Amino acid sequence: MKKALILIWGFCFSNGFLVRSQETSYIQYHMEFSQVEELIVKEQYQEAEIKLDALFKVFKVKFAKDYVIAAQISLINGHKEKGLEFMRSAIRMGVKVKCLQSIALVNRSMSKLEWEDIKIEEKNLRKDYLKGIDLKLYEEFHARYQEEQNAKRTEQYKAIVYSNFNRIKDILEKGESIGSDVIGIDNQSLALSLSDCDLGNSRIIVTLLHYDYPISEIGIDNLISEMGKGNLHPRAFATIYNFEKNKVSVLYAKSKKKYKELPEYQFNFPFGDKSTDLEEVNSDRFKIGICKYEVELKMDEICRKNGMKLKFIY
Repeated sequence: MKKALILIWGFCFSNGFLVRSQETSYIQYHMEFSQVEELIVKEQYQEAEIKLDALFKVFKVKFAKDYVIAAQISLINGHKEKGLEFMRSAIRMGVKVKCLQSIALVNRSMSKLEWEDIKIEEKNLRKDYLKGIDLKLYEEFHARYQEEQNAKRTEQYKAIVYSNFNRIKDILEKGESIGSDVIGIDNQSLALSLSDCDLGNSRIIVTLLHYDYPISEIGIDNLISEMGKGNLHPRAFATIYNFEKNKVSVLYAKSKKKYKELPEYQFNFPFGDKSTDLEEVNSDRFKIGICKYEVELKMDEICRKNGMKLKFIY
């Protein structure tokens, strides 16, 4: 695993520049985005906006939350029209207007009339969103997620988790995507246990957390490939890693499977021991495009100070 991540890191930064190419890796995208996050917590918003603009010119944005963060940066810099365009882009990726309104910075930056106009636009923007995703998979995985949630603490739980995992694995083996840009983001109206405003892909990620040995069975190289394609967020990968490494799911208790232990990585994510060697932690996080641990700790303070939302599920 470590060798694979080092190879990706070397490829992405072979010349020290952000390079446009047909096969540009989204791990490189996340490495660059993590630098934007560092600028944000330093309150260097102009520099963050410039870096985001350059990044969005090279990559197609595949995670709706990134548009929401970009909108906040534009608004805090006084670029309202640009912020509005990022908000529209977020809505085209499934973000609901109510979620934008729940962010204090965004809410106070817009007049009542501007919010009314955005709500009028929302209907057509959402139509664009639904046209751009696989509706069958969108509905299927919402139903599967809710069934899995309902089955907790029942005899059917293991069978349902296994069924959902096998469906995900089958899609991946066919070379198809389970990314949120294809199957949409979480929608509470289709699965009550979800949150609308986390802007995540919990329908996939939660099954990978609940299943015993998902990385071992899908293959670490395959999951790294999904990150490179922009189908799996690095934070989701790190969470799945911690769940398998620390055998968090209840399904490990009676599991008779035997797999080689995952290599030791320090992401300092929940459900695992925290390392005090921040140099090692930040090195491991950087290789897959996660911001420095100190940057993450500072985000809450910056969000409270400015009424921002920088953290989303996975």
